[in-house]
Amino acid sequence: MSATFIWAEPSSGDDQRRLTFVWLPAAIAEFGGCRGRRDKYLIDCYVAPKLNSSIARFLLIRKLPRNTQVVEEPSFSARIIERVEQGMSGLLSDASRAWSALSNPSTAIELLKKEIPEEYVELRQQRNILRFPFMDPSIRVRERILHVNLGILRDILRGLCLDKPIPPTMWQPVHVLVGLSVKDSQAYLFMGRSRISSKALSVFIFKTNLRNELLDPANILK
Repeated sequence: MSATFIWAEPSSGDDQRRLTFVWLPAAIAEFGGCRGRRDKYLIDCYVAPKLNSSIARFLLIRKLPRNTQVVEEPSFSARIIERVEQGMSGLLSDASRAWSALSNPSTAIELLKKEIPEEYVELRQQRNILRFPFMDPSIRVRERILHVNLGILRDILRGLCLDKPIPPTMWQPVHVLVGLSVKDSQAYLFMGRSRISSKALSVFIFKTNLRNELLDPANILK
């Protein structure tokens, strides 16, 4: 099957001067077998397999705008990441692995500690410290944040019936345009004319070895 792309048009000014662009493998999925859901979702097919992280797969799921367009040629000139598995089986395998771990609280916390970069927890921790300024310092804040993430992940899997698991009723491999700011360690998704900041994607790229894979000149020229 030939590659397809989510149409994107970054602004001609600041975005193109300060960002490094790359087309990352992904998929568009519908979960019509799950209570008749009609929304389309963007599923990561790069970070999760590269890091062997089922948790990343679900923290990076994003509902797509209804006007999302898919085209047969890239709408913007950038490196295209290829030779990455984009099949539905990867999602279902990750769903089974994640749900099995999430069903056991102690196992789930250990999995989150292993697969979520420390900096992702710190982002959430700072918000909680501001929200609860009188929190007893003896309370293990990181453990609390991990428990919050645990609840979010369970809700995502249940919400898409991936705890069953019921497979998607539509699956379309695509590439999505991502802009990387080395200066700010930020990753942005580009869809249509929109630039969407993704803190989870930023951490999974800039706080892991994916940073070098995507930004090292030796890799870019391959």
